Amino acid sequence: MLKITPGPPASIHATDEHWESLAYALDRLIPTAEDTGVKLAFETHMRQVTDTLAGTKRLLELASSDVVGLTVDFSNLAFAGEKMPELFSALKGRIYNTHLKNGTIGEDGSWHFHALDTGLTDYAEVIYLLKRADYTGYLTIECLGSRAQEKPMETARKDLEILRQYLRDRGER
Repeated sequence: MLKITPGPPASIHATDEHWESLAYALDRLIPTAEDTGVKLAFETHMRQVTDTLAGTKRLLELASSDVVGLTVDFSNLAFAGEKMPELFSALKGRIYNTHLKNGTIGEDGSWHFHALDTGLTDYAEVIYLLKRADYTGYLTIECLGSRAQEKPMETARKDLEILRQYLRDRGER
């Protein structure tokens, strides 16, 4: 699996030319991925064409092959105001990888990253929905923010313990 990003601009600013450029790239990447047995996992990334569910769905519509799927960054989509049940309904079967982080949005629109159990993303819900979707891929913790820069190992260990607790609970609802 190859995790890649589709590139800027943010979906709200993407023009037909941007989407045509992405379609052109996919037309060249897909045959190589199919020939080599590689899956392409495009990240749902802030300030890129896949920063919303609509942009992500448009990318998948451009891809005629199931070698193209997603690295879903749940917080990036939560920052965009997306609802997790709607994501899973729309993206089921195309989630190949995940990024797990959490945070909030400041009054000025800036992102603030926190521990995995603090922020806009409800990971108890995400784990439950992943379980219901029979997801068997990786859960990749992404540590960002000033705390992660100052104390990366401590931050990663804390988020890992939080994730382990969510997994022990299995997102039961």
